[in-house]
Amino acid sequence: PMHRIERPSRTFATFCDALAYAGTDRNIALLAALGSGKNQNFVRRLKAACGGKFWSITTLTALVDSNAASAQTAHYRDDLSVISATGSVTSTVHWMTTDAGKALAAGMGAGDTVVIDEFDAVARMLLDVPTILDRFKQSETLEALVAMREAGVRFVLLDGDYSAAGRELAALLGCESV
Repeated sequence: PMHRIERPSRTFATFCDALAYAGTDRNIALLAALGSGKNQNFVRRLKAACGGKFWSITTLTALVDSNAASAQTAHYRDDLSVISATGSVTSTVHWMTTDAGKALAAGMGAGDTVVIDEFDAVARMLLDVPTILDRFKQSETLEALVAMREAGVRFVLLDGDYSAAGRELAALLGCESV
C-alpha cells in the first residue's frame, strides 16, 4: 500500500515485483506503509542481489538494531575491521559524519548500494532547520551522499511518508518514486 498523498510513477503488487523493477542499477524511492515489511521483504532480498558494498542508513539506533538483524549486515558499533570484512553495514545518519563513516562513504562507488530507511525523516534532518544535526553536519552529510551518487552508488529510499524534504532528497539522489 502506498502513502495516501504521493502518487508514485509505478505501483507493484509485491516487494519482489518492485525489486525486479529496481534491478541492480535503478535509483528508487519505494513508498510503502509502516509495517508492510519493507525491511523483511525487500531490503534482505536487495542486499542478496547486490554485487558490491551495501550500506543501510536510518534515523534511530533502535531501527539500526532491527534493520541490521533483518538485512544481516554489520552494525555501525562493530569494529571497522568487521564492517570491512562483511562489506555491509547498517548505521544512523549521524554516523556518516564520524571518521569511520567518512571512510566508508569515500570507499563506495559503482556497483555499491545505499538504502536509506525512513528517508523522509532523514531528509528532514538534512534539509530542514537544524535539530539533531547542526548546519555543518547537515552540509557534510549531504555532500557525502551526493558524492556517492556521482561515484555511481545506487540509492534505494524507503518510507511511507513523503514530504517536500523527502522529494528534495530523492531528487538530489536521482531517485524515481515507486
